[in-house]
Amino acid sequence: MKRFPKGKIIYCIAFFLILCTAGVMMASVSGFSIESIFSTAKSKGYNDAIFERNGEICWFDYSEGSITILDRGGKYTPVLSPNRSRILYRKSVFETEGNVMQFGIITIDGEFLREIVIDSYLSNDIIGLQWLSDSTVGITTHVNPSTSEFFVYNVDTGEKIASYVGYAFAQIPNTDKIIHAENVPHWSDEPVYHSFVVDGKIVYTSDIIDARLDPPVFSSDGTKFAFVENLPDLEASRRIITGNFDKESLTLKNIRSINIPSEVAGYLTFDESNNICIINNNLLQIYNEKASKFITSEISTDLRNRWSDSKNFAALQTAVTKYWGDDSLERINSITWIPEVKTEQP
Repeated sequence: MKRFPKGKIIYCIAFFLILCTAGVMMASVSGFSIESIFSTAKSKGYNDAIFERNGEICWFDYSEGSITILDRGGKYTPVLSPNRSRILYRKSVFETEGNVMQFGIITIDGEFLREIVIDSYLSNDIIGLQWLSDSTVGITTHVNPSTSEFFVYNVDTGEKIASYVGYAFAQIPNTDKIIHAENVPHWSDEPVYHSFVVDGKIVYTSDIIDARLDPPVFSSDGTKFAFVENLPDLEASRRIITGNFDKESLTLKNIRSINIPSEVAGYLTFDESNNICIINNNLLQIYNEKASKFITSEISTDLRNRWSDSKNFAALQTAVTKYWGDDSLERINSITWIPEVKTEQP
């Protein structure tokens, strides 16, 4: 099977894909460059893709227009490693012996490497998978509607490195540290001040009772952090908590809050200049520090190209029809498109 070309990794993951499903793009507005989840189009085109269908991990060769089954047996949610050499997947708890939570690793050639059973008396199913590095993964499991567990495993050895109970889990960039919101009582009337924790140390506690925290995001240089607090007061609704992140002490400093107007909605992130941004479809809303308000601009980029989207999905649909004998993409989930990578000539 065709190997990946060497080069920089740029890819996107779109879950529960149908023809109109969105993925990841790189948008450019006045020097703004950021990953979002609103388009799968890339001006360079694609080489290949991996996806799941009916519990099978599949490989789509774009140039050949062909599909290869890499692994069968109830393998779901394939996620490509940063170095593009291995695939992380989960197994349905209802399809495992004893209804255990199990995930595994195969190579991009479909070679079996390892399967790991998660031993937990709290959780009942796997709800999230991610690579933390080329050799470590983070697995999110379901405990109840307000609580999850997060496990860190070394997939080379199968060793569990750490586990956490709570919600809003995020990896601190360029570290093996996980920041997360502490567990809170489920279906309890007791008021709670929600907190973020790193290695058992509280690094932030909300000053508003029952304000639920979203997973934090970090600037590309790792010096800034931000997250959304969902407030119990419907009139206030939401606010952004932001500040500086100290890489050495793993602490949050100079913390302040920004109220989010009702008309501002979308995905929180930072731009290249460490400005707070919220992206919603083709709108970019950048927080202007001096004016203390969000400035809205329209995202304009040739990467958001529906013709390119249609071209790639049409090629995939043709391959699906040829391989399975139907013309629907609705059964295809967790697709990862791998853009063409051109090697510079010396």
